[in-house]
Amino acid sequence: MRIKNVIRFLFLMCVLSLSCSAMPQHNLLKEQSPAIFLQYELIDLGTTDLPEKSLTRQQNQNFLGPLINNAGDIVGNSSQGGFIQKQGQAPYQPTLQKAKFYFHAINNLSDILVSLERQPFEVEWYLWPTADGWQSPRIKIDTVELSGHDVLLTHVNDSKTITGTAEPFLRFMPLTWSLQNGLYRLGHFKGLEITGKALDLNQNGYIAGKTFKNLESFPFVWDGNKIYDLFNLRNSFRIPENTKLVFEEILLGHDNVLYGTYWLNKEFMQTKERQETALLTFAFNPKNQELQLFDLNGMRFSSINSKDRSVGSVNGKAAFADIKDRLNPTLLEDIIDESQKKGWQLLEATDINDNSMIVGYGKKEDGMHLFLAKPLHFNP
Repeated sequence: MRIKNVIRFLFLMCVLSLSCSAMPQHNLLKEQSPAIFLQYELIDLGTTDLPEKSLTRQQNQNFLGPLINNAGDIVGNSSQGGFIQKQGQAPYQPTLQKAKFYFHAINNLSDILVSLERQPFEVEWYLWPTADGWQSPRIKIDTVELSGHDVLLTHVNDSKTITGTAEPFLRFMPLTWSLQNGLYRLGHFKGLEITGKALDLNQNGYIAGKTFKNLESFPFVWDGNKIYDLFNLRNSFRIPENTKLVFEEILLGHDNVLYGTYWLNKEFMQTKERQETALLTFAFNPKNQELQLFDLNGMRFSSINSKDRSVGSVNGKAAFADIKDRLNPTLLEDIIDESQKKGWQLLEATDINDNSMIVGYGKKEDGMHLFLAKPLHFNP
């Protein structure tokens, strides 16, 4: 009898041991992004002489860092102007006498949003279709009564809708442009006076930005007819008394959900840069006015693809996360072969396409470089 009990005990211990050994792997799969199991190839796109403040997409409207579309076309900039690099081809940098081209956005049709700087305060804006080659005529964007220098256009979608912001007389006005209507203030045709900045645009034509109310700026979503802002949901952020709510980056998902980061400034009446204060994340659905608050380890956002995979940085290192599933960020350096990342500091992932190809910038011994991180095994 005693021998049978010993055998039964050993058998139970064996089963329990096997069960326990399986548990960590199960939990890991639930908590981390599936992309953690991908391997990426790191490709050096060359040096850039632009400072990091021009390359970062975080809290920076005048962004000149690298971008990528679903065809794998990449645009970037240096102090001498912009370049485009199609897959399998050498980079092409257009020139026009002493003028400089700068590339601000690219859609999946390879239409590029271009500013042409003839003089420091003489700027023209164009939409340049490049799918059929470099000789395609550029479409001029008439800035009407505004100076081109006072306009900063930042996004273009596949419907050729463009968004940006004007800053005449120290007043921010969100703008949108289309082939049919030209350039106009957001809400103009609805008789609305919307102030603030337009910061993102999705394929549905929804526009996200920030508007100013009561000494604070609040994110908004514009659906073409109505504006939804987070001002009325301020108390839902659980803000202590005499504390200022500070929103930083915002992203607009393919399903029109607004994602963003925020922190709490206890010095309400003073301008203060975030230092050690925790950076948190929110998701706002304008359809049902639902607001969700969560933490992604302080990740800062730069871009999001139609699979809800966002890119940016965590503590100054390039990272990505499956934001809709609230999965923890993955550092890009953790899924690149040791020999390829040697000598690199991958600082920020600035854009991602639907094939999970990522572009960004980082440091090497000879200065700042742009990079492409290409998945060896695509995981949608």
